[in-house]
Amino acid sequence: MAGNAGITGISTASVRLWITGAQFHELRGLSDPTPRRELDQTYTISDTVAWNRAKHNWRFGADYRRILQSFRSARNANGSFVFTGFATGDYSDGATQAAPNTGYDFADFLLGLPQQTSLQSGTDSYDFRANFV
Repeated sequence: MAGNAGITGISTASVRLWITGAQFHELRGLSDPTPRRELDQTYTISDTVAWNRAKHNWRFGADYRRILQSFRSARNANGSFVFTGFATGDYSDGATQAAPNTGYDFADFLLGLPQQTSLQSGTDSYDFRANFV
């Protein structure tokens, strides 16, 4: 869990189990699939009546459809984190850049010190309703 790694301020929804994305400078990143729930429902009522009289044939019909579509998504609900080794670099003697071969991105991750983070607030939610006659 992200909270066990010391990374706070992320979603605690039951759909989210880990961090959405963690990028490393020297290692391959971590990612989690984007949770989404989509519900499509179509209700249909249709009927046809036929009437025959001598040489005349009449047909009447009706069709009614109610379409419901709901979409819920929480992109980046747990946040994205970029680890570059900035926090574990050697900045002794007031240097503005880390000394060569110091600073490890995975060490920053283990310490819970990302250089860049992003988080989505709220979820994408769409509800579409339509009637067709």
